[in-house]
Amino acid sequence: MDENTGQYQTDLLKTNVFDNTQEVLGAYNTYQYNLENWGFKGGFRLERTVIDADFISGQTQVRQEYLNLIPSLSLNRKFKDMSNLNLAFSQRIQRPGIYQLNPFVDRSNPNFESTGNPDLHPTIGSNLSIGYSKSKKGSFNFLLGYQRFEDLIMPVSVFDPTRFITLNSYDNTGRARLFTANLNLNFPFTKKMNFSFNGGLAHGRVQGIVNNILVKNEGFMYNFSSSGSYRFEKGWRLNASINANGPNLSLQGTSNSYIGSAFSFNKDLIKDKLSFSAAANNPFRKYRTNIRESFGPDFLQTSNFQTFYRSFNTSLNYRFGKLKSAIKKNTRGIRNDDVSNNSGQ
Repeated sequence: MDENTGQYQTDLLKTNVFDNTQEVLGAYNTYQYNLENWGFKGGFRLERTVIDADFISGQTQVRQEYLNLIPSLSLNRKFKDMSNLNLAFSQRIQRPGIYQLNPFVDRSNPNFESTGNPDLHPTIGSNLSIGYSKSKKGSFNFLLGYQRFEDLIMPVSVFDPTRFITLNSYDNTGRARLFTANLNLNFPFTKKMNFSFNGGLAHGRVQGIVNNILVKNEGFMYNFSSSGSYRFEKGWRLNASINANGPNLSLQGTSNSYIGSAFSFNKDLIKDKLSFSAAANNPFRKYRTNIRESFGPDFLQTSNFQTFYRSFNTSLNYRFGKLKSAIKKNTRGIRNDDVSNNSGQ
C-alpha cells in the first residue's frame, strides 16, 4: 500500500504471471494372446510432448519437445482354485509440472525462498512386479514390486549462510530404487460383519547431487489401514477404521509418521429414502504434529507445525428418486496423471 495515496500497488518482485501450453500427441497399441490357462499381453505407447511456457514475470521462456516410447508386458496364469499369478513389466513417464518449471521466486515465507527450474526434463520410471490373487468367500491379493527411476525430479534445498534462509528448487539430480510389498484382504465373517485390510511396506534409496556434493538418503516407508463394519437389526450399521502412515522419504528429508482413526454409524429411517449418519474422526487426538527434517551438505533443519486433526459430523440424507434408465457415459477419457508435482514438503 502506498503511504501517500493509500492505494494498493502491484509489487513486481512478488508478482507471478505466466502462460503455459502443453500438448501431448499419443499412439497406443495392445496385443493379447490366450492359451488355455495362460494369458499374454503386450503393448506400447508412443508420445510426443510439446511444452511452450512464457513466464512473463521472470522474463523467461521455455520450449521443450521430446518423444517417448513406453512399453508394457504382462504374463498371467490362472489356476483351478480361482487364483491367479501375474508377472508384469511397465514404464511410466513423469513430466515436470508447471510450478516446477516456473522460475518465479516465492518469498512469502521469510525463512524460505522457493523457485522452479525451467531446464527440467521428464523422468522415466521402470516397474517390475509379481502378484498373486485369490477370491472365493473373500479376496486375497499380494504383490511384490521393484521400481527404478533415473534423472528423477527432486526438490533441492541449499542453506544461504549470508541471509540465514533456505533456498528450495528442483533438479533432475535424483536416482532412486524402491522395493515394495502390498497386501489386500477382504473377508466377510458373517452376513452382518465384514473386515478389510490394506497394507504396504517399502524400502527406498535415493541419491542426487546438491551443490556438487553427492547426497544419499534411504529408509523404510509403510502404510496400513484396517476397517470393519457390522450391520445391526432395524437398519443400524457401525463402521470403524484405523490407519497408520509411516515416514515419507525424499532426497534431503524425512517426515514423521502418524496414526488416524474413524468411527461412524448410520441408520435408514425410511427404507431407500431417508438415512441418518454420524461420524467421529480421530477422536483421541485434537492436533496432528507434522515434523519435517531436512538436511544438506552443510545444514540440518527441523520444521514443526500443527493442524487440527479431530472432527465430528452428522448428516441427514433424503433420496428423491432415481432415473428409470441409466445415463450413458463415455468409457474412455484422458487423465493428466503423469505430471510430477513433488513439492518436497
